[in-house]
Amino acid sequence: MVICRAAGIPGVHGGKTVTEYKFSPHFNMNEFACRDGSPLPGDFPKTIGHTVEFLERLRFLMNAHVYRQTGRYIDLGLTVVSGHRSLKYNRRIGSKDSSRHVSGQAADVRPANGYVWFKYKEFCDMAELVDTSFPDRPYRIGKYSHLGKNAFIHIDCGYGHGGKRWGK
Repeated sequence: MVICRAAGIPGVHGGKTVTEYKFSPHFNMNEFACRDGSPLPGDFPKTIGHTVEFLERLRFLMNAHVYRQTGRYIDLGLTVVSGHRSLKYNRRIGSKDSSRHVSGQAADVRPANGYVWFKYKEFCDMAELVDTSFPDRPYRIGKYSHLGKNAFIHIDCGYGHGGKRWGK
């Protein structure tokens, strides 16, 4: 069991498990923890907030899409492939120091069950549609389709970047 590495965050007390601190109804701290085991920054719940809000809307849209297709409610989840990254880990994987993952404002995600209910392009289209629901806060969306069945999208708040897009 992972012990909370974020003591000092309001509502999180030393000794509680990471999974006991939820950012939203469907996402918890453990999902966003750096793969190298380094602690999350103290302001992480605040910095990741807008991105989690986007992910909740994307999750809702995925479920609505499947409901329209099947007439059944199937609770699809999102897998956080990468959330927060320490600068050291970020450099080790070859990413830029300016990555929004380092500042705690980004997440790479894919459907929890893979691309069973829709194709990768449809998943990207859903993300683009969610982005239109935040006209005052354009998100950056990166598409990583070259990974085949492990394809994912990158979402971040991207302040000052005006809704930048990359990838196919």
